[in-house]
Amino acid sequence: NGLEYDSAFLVSEKSHRYYTYEGLNKIIDPIHDGHDVWYTLFVNQNVPYDLDVDSDEVNQNNWTVFVNARVEDKSGNLLGVCGVGVQMTNIQKMFKEAEEEYNVKINLVDKNGLVQVDTDDINIENAWLDATVLENSNKDEYVYQTIDSDEFAVTKYVEYLDWYLVVRSEPTAISKRFINTIMINIVLFLMVMGFLIATIFVVIRRSRRERDEKQKLLIVSERAVAASEAKSSFLSQMSHEIRTPINVVLGMNEMILREGRDTGILTYAETIKHAGNTLLGIINDILDFSKIEAKKMEIIPAEYDLSEVINDLVAVTKTRSKGKELELKFEFDPDIPRFLYGDEVRIKQVIINILSNAVKYTEKGSVTFGIGFKKSENKTDSISLHVSVKDTGIGIKPGDLKKLFNEFERLDEKKTRNIEGTGLGMTITKNLLEMMGSQLVVESEYGKGSVFSFDLDQKVIKWEALGDYASTYHDRVASREHYKEKFTAEDAKVLVVDDTKTNLDVFCILLKNTKVKIDTAGSGEEALSAVGENKYDLIFLDHMMPEKDGIETLHDMREKRDNKNYDTPVVCLTANAISGAREKYISEGFVDYLTKPIDPDALEEMLIKYLPKDKVHISENGDGTDDKDNEDDSVMARLEKIKGIDVKEGLKYCVEAELYLEVIESYYSEIDVNAEQIELYYNENNIKDFTVKVHSLKSSSKSIGAVRLSEKAALLEKAGKDGNMDYIRENTSEVLRELRELKDSLSEILSKEV
Repeated sequence: NGLEYDSAFLVSEKSHRYYTYEGLNKIIDPIHDGHDVWYTLFVNQNVPYDLDVDSDEVNQNNWTVFVNARVEDKSGNLLGVCGVGVQMTNIQKMFKEAEEEYNVKINLVDKNGLVQVDTDDINIENAWLDATVLENSNKDEYVYQTIDSDEFAVTKYVEYLDWYLVVRSEPTAISKRFINTIMINIVLFLMVMGFLIATIFVVIRRSRRERDEKQKLLIVSERAVAASEAKSSFLSQMSHEIRTPINVVLGMNEMILREGRDTGILTYAETIKHAGNTLLGIINDILDFSKIEAKKMEIIPAEYDLSEVINDLVAVTKTRSKGKELELKFEFDPDIPRFLYGDEVRIKQVIINILSNAVKYTEKGSVTFGIGFKKSENKTDSISLHVSVKDTGIGIKPGDLKKLFNEFERLDEKKTRNIEGTGLGMTITKNLLEMMGSQLVVESEYGKGSVFSFDLDQKVIKWEALGDYASTYHDRVASREHYKEKFTAEDAKVLVVDDTKTNLDVFCILLKNTKVKIDTAGSGEEALSAVGENKYDLIFLDHMMPEKDGIETLHDMREKRDNKNYDTPVVCLTANAISGAREKYISEGFVDYLTKPIDPDALEEMLIKYLPKDKVHISENGDGTDDKDNEDDSVMARLEKIKGIDVKEGLKYCVEAELYLEVIESYYSEIDVNAEQIELYYNENNIKDFTVKVHSLKSSSKSIGAVRLSEKAALLEKAGKDGNMDYIRENTSEVLRELRELKDSLSEILSKEV
C-alpha cells in the first residue's frame, strides 16, 4: 500500500496455483483459459521481468499494467512468478475519448502481435492483429500503411514498454495531422507511465535493501542487548560470590584490630585490612564493567599516609615473588613528605599492576621498586612523585611496544603462554594515569629487562619526612588507639535480615559495643513476621535471599499500611556493587544501601544518620575499651573435641575461640532447618531456591571449618546454576546425610551451650 499497488499476485510453478492478496485462488491453465496465456509466454521468454496489460480478474472493470518477475532458487531453477499491478484507468479513458473523437481504433500490441490494451470488453488475448501491421522496419519513426481490409494504420514502437502503439481507421475518416496529434499525446503519456513503472522498480529495490539493512541492525541490536544483559548478570553474580567471603574476613579482622593488644598481631591485621581494602577497590573497578566501558571511573583524592601505601605495596610484591629466584630491591627517598593528598586506591592499583607484571615476567635476577620526588616549581604545597619499577625480565620487542596497551593483548605469546593474566592491566594503568594527569613511560631492551616509570603531582598535607618506611609504619601500628565505638544507643532497636547466619553474626559483633538492640531474621517471611510484631527504628535487609528476596520483602512490607514499620527506613545489604546499583535500590524504596563486606565505620555512620536523634549518644574520645582477658582453657578444650570440622580452618574466619564457638552453636541450631529447606526445594524441583540455599550452606560451612561439606555444597551450587539435574539427583542425598551426621557429632559437645 505504501507504493499504491492496486494488485499483487503469486504463481507457483510446481502447482500452477494463482494467489492474490484479494483472496483469488485458482489454477493457471493456459491451454483451456485464454486469460492465462501470459504465463506461458512470460516463462518461455526466460527474462527477469516484463510488462503485461490486462483487465484485473478481481476488479474486472479496471485495466491494469502488471509487472511480472521470475522467482528462482540459488541454482537458477524456476519456482514461480510474482508481480504487482497498477490500474490503467486513465489510459483506457484517454484511448476511448480519442477513438470517439477521431473515429479510430487504438491498441497497444506486444512484439508477438498480441493485443495488450483494447477499449472493447472482449477477451483481448484472442484479438490477434494482422502481422503486416507490425512490419515496422524503423522503430524510431511512424509507419503508415494500408492493410488488406482497406483500413489505414499507423504504428509506432514504444521502447519503454517494448510494445507497439497501433491506430487504425478507414482512409477517409482520419488525416495524418490528427494521427500525429494522437500519436504524440499517447506516446508522451506512455513515456510518463514507463517512467512511473521504472520508478516503482527502483523504489521496490531500495525498499528491500532498507528493509534488509534494518533487519540486520535489529538483529545486531538484539544480540548486543542480550550480551549486555548476560554480562551484567554474570558480573553481578561474581560480585556477590567474591564479596561474601571478603565480608567475613574483613569483619573478623576488624575485631582483631578492636580487641587485640599484641603489636605483631596488630601489624598483621593492619596489613590484612589495607590489602583487603585494596582488593575491594580493584574488584569494584573490574567488576563494574559499565564504568570501564563508559569511561566513568572517578578519581577521588583524600589524605593518605605514604608509609602505609609503601608497606602494602612491599607486602604484595613479596607475596607474589615467593617461589622465584628474585632479589627485591626497594629504593625510597627518606625525605619524601609522608602525608599527601591524592587518590591512594588508584595509585596503589597502578603500582600493583606494574609490580605484578615485573614479577610475573622475571624468573631470575631482580626487581627494583623506587619512589623519589622533587618539589613543584609552581606550587609551594605540592611535589612530583617519581615512581619507577625496573626488572631484569624478558623485556619487550621494539615492534610490540605499541601493542602494550591494547585490551586483552598478550605480548610474545610463545614465551608468556604459561603466565596467567587477562591482558587488561596495562590498559587500566594507562587510563588511570591519564585521569590523574600523568603518563606511563616504558623503556625496554628485549632479553635484558624493562623500566616502567611515571611522575605524579601530589599535594603535601604535612612536610614530615618519610624516613625509614618500615619503622615508621611499625611505630604507627604500635601507637594505634584501640577501637572506640562512635556512639551508643541503648534504646534503639534494629532488625537485620540475611539468609546467611555468619553474616548475621558478623553484623551483631560489629555493633555489640554500641548497645543497640538487634533482632535477626533469616528470610523475607521471617522479616515480615518480625515487622508485624515489633516496632523498629531501622531495618537492614539483604537483597539476595531464597523464595522472597529483599526487594520483594520490602514491597510486601510497604503494601501493609497497618503494620508497625510502614514508615521505618530500610537499608539494603548487598554484594552487588556494579554501576547503577544505588539508583536501583533507591527506586525500589530503600533509603540507602550498604555493600558487603560491611565497613565498620560506614555501618556506624549509617546508624547515626538514620536512627532517631534522641536515641543516639555520640561517644567522647577515650582510650578505648578495657583489655580483654585471655580465653578460657575450657573453651579451647571443647573446640578441640569437635569432630567433622577443621578447627584451625574455622579460626581463620572467626579469629578468636569465643566467637568461633558462638558461630558453631549458631550453625548447629540451623542444621535441621537448612536440611529440610534444601530437601523441600529439591523435591519440588525448585532449582532457583535450591541453588540459593546450597550457596548459603557452602559459605556457612566454610566459616566453621567444615571444608569437605563446603566443597560438596559448592559443586551442588554450580550444578544448579548450570542446570545439571543429573549431578543434583546423584549428590543431594549425600550432602544432606553428611550435614546431619555433622549435627550428631556436634550435639554431645554443644548440648550444654545450645
